[in-house]
Amino acid sequence: MRALWEYNRALGGYWAELGQGGVYCCAEAEELVELARREGYYLIQSSWGPALWTVADCDRSAAELARLVAGWASRRGLRVSVWVTEPDNYGAVAWPGHVMEWRTG
Repeated sequence: MRALWEYNRALGGYWAELGQGGVYCCAEAEELVELARREGYYLIQSSWGPALWTVADCDRSAAELARLVAGWASRRGLRVSVWVTEPDNYGAVAWPGHVMEWRTG
């Protein structure tokens, strides 16, 4: 995840030069990314933000990060949504002539 985080920061630097205003979409995203990094988590900004995501190595780490984010948001008076999900190892299935449909487990 650290390599993806470094890539994401570099990409954010590119967009910062083109008018985004900073590496991340807003000061809150930057603050949360840095807080998480100090705790050993690497959050990635999704597209233009403010959504952030990561991949945890286990359920316990995911729960700890969710609590960290919720506590940070509460202290800042912000409303956030935190989702802990499992990977979808099935992906998309396409049939000729049809709109792509998603299949789940």
